[in-house]
Amino acid sequence: IIMVIYTVAFLPRAYRWKAMLYHLKPMDTIQILPVVVMGYFANNLLPAKLGEVVRVYMIQPQIPARKRTLLATIFLERIFDGLCVGGLLLFSALALSIHSGFIHALKNMLIITLLGLIISGLTILFFRERLREILTVEGDGTIKALSRKIIHTLHLFQEGIISITKGHSLGKVILSTFVAWSFEVLAYFVLANELQLNLNLYQTLIIMGFVNFGILIPSSPGYIGVFEGVTL
Repeated sequence: IIMVIYTVAFLPRAYRWKAMLYHLKPMDTIQILPVVVMGYFANNLLPAKLGEVVRVYMIQPQIPARKRTLLATIFLERIFDGLCVGGLLLFSALALSIHSGFIHALKNMLIITLLGLIISGLTILFFRERLREILTVEGDGTIKALSRKIIHTLHLFQEGIISITKGHSLGKVILSTFVAWSFEVLAYFVLANELQLNLNLYQTLIIMGFVNFGILIPSSPGYIGVFEGVTL
């Protein structure tokens, strides 16, 4: 059952990427689905989430766009994933906060984090050029290299935002992200019941949220060690 749930969850993820790529080239979800599946499969074999790069190289022959533009859409996917998981964590923390001081503290931390992410995103979107001027460093050395990486990340973020605003796809992206993570929650809930862990929905959301926040960060192949450590 869990394998069926995970397999079905690839459909909203493929639909989401289709919506993000629409302004570059209209495609069917079924065309994008194998690329998304192979990208996630590669993440289980390669370190540092290099499966995302695999997706870019697989889709580029079908879409006339620069690799950076395609990578920007995947970068934005991870942001939406983080916001959705954070929102689900906040929802479960609000429901459980009356029973646990730790959960109450978690709730406050999540509220601050989500507000910070939203404010940061809006600042990057509307004040990119000003940020670029501030972050530009003359000369050589480590600081200049770091400055270039930050500016490059800002470009990726804005290109990703443009990709979903041009095609009026923001609503589709938000909805498909929520649906995909709903399947993820369902898979964790079914697994917990099969293992007789006696977890309710809110506790399942907490575990799922922490695990997936941990593996959103590039790490070892198949998230070996990271997955186990965060779960414990």
